[in-house]
This record gives sequence, structure tokens and C-alpha cells, in this order.
Amino acid sequence: VRITIAAKEHQRLSDMEAQDSYSFMLAEIVVAGESERELQSIYDVCCSALVFTIEDDLEEQRGQIRE
Repeated sequence: VRITIAAKEHQRLSDMEAQDSYSFMLAEIVVAGESERELQSIYDVCCSALVFTIEDDLEEQRGQIRE
């Protein structure tokens, strides 16, 4: 298993390189296994262990609009 975290804490996702306006890559997970079932099981464990908290910055945006 190789996990590469793309996003950094407190980084605006929209400021990351190579992202589109509808989705963002938070991490890349590369797994290897002997069967599709094993691959899915390993992937599911990785996904449940990775915890990302996404904070909405609407209040910040509203403040900028008022200025």
C-alpha cells in the first residue's frame, strides 16, 4: 500500500494545482493484491483510516463580498 496525501492542513483546495472546480484529489491510494476482493478490502481499510475534515469558507467569502 502506498498513500500520498495531496492536500495539506488548512490549504484551500481550490488553490491546489491540477484540480477542477467540481472535485478535488485529497490523496492517492495505490494498492496491490491477488484478487479484486483483496484489493477492495485493502482500499476500504485505507479509506476508513484516512480522515479528512473539510471546512467551508463561506463566511470568509461573505466578508470579502461586503468589503
